[in-house]
Amino acid sequence: MESRFFDRALRSFAVVLLLAGAAAAQEAEELRIPFSNPEYQIGDWTSYTTFRYVNALAIGSRYVYFATTGGITRYNLFSNEWDSPWTISDGLPGMNVTVVAYDVDTDVIWCATEGAVSYRNPTSRQWQNFYLEDFGLATADPIVSIGVGTNSVFFEAQSGTLIRADKYGGGLEPAEPADLEESLRWFGARAKKIKKFPLFHMSQGYFFDTEGIIRDFRLRDYPVTCAAEDPWSQLWLGTWGISVGRADLRLARLDL
Repeated sequence: MESRFFDRALRSFAVVLLLAGAAAAQEAEELRIPFSNPEYQIGDWTSYTTFRYVNALAIGSRYVYFATTGGITRYNLFSNEWDSPWTISDGLPGMNVTVVAYDVDTDVIWCATEGAVSYRNPTSRQWQNFYLEDFGLATADPIVSIGVGTNSVFFEAQSGTLIRADKYGGGLEPAEPADLEESLRWFGARAKKIKKFPLFHMSQGYFFDTEGIIRDFRLRDYPVTCAAEDPWSQLWLGTWGISVGRADLRLARLDL
């Protein structure tokens, strides 16, 4: 009798496990964010998290955009102040943004998280997301570079796998190195690198190493992860651990 009771209990437990697994899979599928929630208006709320770890940056016509482990932050070049960040609350599919890009022709912002690529429509101000596994890419193979061309946008994964999108409409499709346009403007890992930085002067107990490291008075190092110059001779730096720096190239001064 005890054996039959144990068998029934074991079968019931197996059924519960199967149902729980199915529910978890369904929940994971439902957690996919295809686009910004149209039920909410821009500015209904703003989410803030840790933005001190910067993966990449892009200079646009009005903002400097920083891809961080907590979302996208943006600094207004004309008002000289931070605007509200973009996070999952705004429709991004993930927190850790590996690369961000700006298309001057369309005013579209492109970005990649660890599991998807996305773009922000400047008219609707909503995000549209495409998940990497739908295109045969593993989540563990993140997009690290975005190249914006005349008609296409290319996404390069860490493994070298390429995806292409028509920047004037349409979905994504696999691409080959031979498809790359010569006029691509690269952001992220393929962006133009600065081999040797000027010797910037800093205040508040920080020191700048021309190898691309900011050091504080406790000798803690914060590597520069990305850098780009804007039209006003300002060099913008993203760091790993201490957020963002702006350097005046004429005065050789760097401020955080």
